[in-house]
Formats: sequence, structure tokens, C-alpha cells
Amino acid sequence: MSSTASTFSVPKLAKDGSNWVTYKSRVAVAVGARGLTRHLSGTARKPDPLEYTRDSNGIATKTDGTTLKEEDIETYETKLDEYTQKECLVIQQLFSTVHDETLIQIQDKSSAATIWLTICHMY
Repeated sequence: MSSTASTFSVPKLAKDGSNWVTYKSRVAVAVGARGLTRHLSGTARKPDPLEYTRDSNGIATKTDGTTLKEEDIETYETKLDEYTQKECLVIQQLFSTVHDETLIQIQDKSSAATIWLTICHMY
């Protein structure tokens, strides 16, 4: 295992929660080291949806009638991808460090922050 991988390694949360205090600290540090604390705390914001339609010529127009450049669409999609990737990194950190019984209880939550809050309430 590389030194980078071991740096972010967080031991599994015990089924009985007996290691909750150290687990919570380790998760916070591992997520923070990746620059993802806002996703854990729920302060990261998903980009507002970019609503537009395309006419028969392929011209993209926002609902207010303004024309969109392809660069505007690409910028939006890049920001959305970045947000989603960061959310998934935090969720992966949490899912990989809890037992299956806990995972079943948290897997349907809508965000990394909601998953974390649920785990905190459970333990």
C-alpha cells in the first residue's frame, strides 16, 4: 500500500460503535485532507440547474430567451461533474468504512452530509 493510500485509510466503524470517537475524528481528517470538508458538513452547493432548450438549428436558449454559448454549457457541466465527483468521494469514504448493516440504513440518503449526519445520530 502506498503512503498516500495509507494516509487516507480509516478503520471500519465497529458494529457496536465502540470506536466511534476515533472513527469520527479519522473520517473528518481524511475528508479534510482531500479538501472535501464542505461536503461532509453540508455547506457545499450543487450548481443551480441550467435549463435550456435547443431549436431545430441546435441553438441553445435559456428559459428567459437568452442564447447560450456552447462554452457556457460546458462550464456548467464541468462544475456539475466536479461537485458530483467530490460528493461521491465522501460517500465512498463513508460507505467503505461502515458495516453492511449500517450501509443498508444509509444508502438511500440524498447527500454525503445527510449520510454523515445519519451515522452521527446512529452512534
